[in-house]
Amino acid sequence: MYSRNSDGIENASLFSFPSAEEQLIKRLDRNLLYAAILKLPEKQAHRLYAHYFLGLGINQIAKQEGVDRTTVSHSIKRALENLKKFLIQGATF
Repeated sequence: MYSRNSDGIENASLFSFPSAEEQLIKRLDRNLLYAAILKLPEKQAHRLYAHYFLGLGINQIAKQEGVDRTTVSHSIKRALENLKKFLIQGATF
């Protein structure tokens, strides 16, 4: 409910939209992330995508692939380590 003493700032902040520059930066960051994921070994990329983008649990991924959950867990951990290296190096990987 609006109060009479409100200057509108709080309400305006609820409806603020990112600037074109902020949208571009977000898109570039996303593109860099996707490019880094494509540099991962296929199984690491698949497992990372399934877990973080599709929201599948480690047990679900392991069951679908017919492997032990530890294998999937270690693969995702290695994928995150590799992503970190790729992203630190930037687009030069």
